[in-house]
Amino acid sequence: MKYIQMVLALFILLFSGCNSDSGNRQAPYLMGQKQSTTAPSKPITKIEEHIALTAMEAKHQETLTSIAAEKETTLKRLELEKSKSADQTRQRIIASENQRKIAIEKERQRSEIILEKERSALYQQYLIAGVILFMLLIGLIYLIHRRNQHLKLKLHEDELRHQEYMLSSRQHHERIGKTLEILADQSTDKTLKEGLVKLLEYQGIKDSQ
Repeated sequence: MKYIQMVLALFILLFSGCNSDSGNRQAPYLMGQKQSTTAPSKPITKIEEHIALTAMEAKHQETLTSIAAEKETTLKRLELEKSKSADQTRQRIIASENQRKIAIEKERQRSEIILEKERSALYQQYLIAGVILFMLLIGLIYLIHRRNQHLKLKLHEDELRHQEYMLSSRQHHERIGKTLEILADQSTDKTLKEGLVKLLEYQGIKDSQ
């Protein structure tokens, strides 16, 4: 486009020069006449007007093309910036979402640790309560067993005393029976009989006490 404008401008200059030469030849200076100081105005021909309009149109078209190219470049730059901004926004959203997920995961882990500690403390309380209950049960069993042993021992002692009493009573009755047999015997000495009677009286007084 620039080369076309240069060619058109050169053509206009050449054409103007040719017209200037022909004008000078058609109106020579006469002797004795003074040369006019002001150049006569030359009318613009149709060709020059067409060439000028064509040059102006070409320049205008070039300007429009330049504006369109600049507009396209600007649109591409804006689209690129928009894309970059969208990418940055998306990256920020992704980073924020990742941070939120990390925070939620940390909170979940912290909650699990607290819950695990609470469970451990509860298990320890259950274990301590179970041990105390077991010890109380063992103590109660021991006390019951000791009481039963004491009762068995007492019953055994009572039984032994009863057996001893029954044996002693049987022996006592046997002695009394034998003494009465001796007293009933006619051949027993009188003095022996008196001694046996006193012994029986003594035994009777002792048993009554």
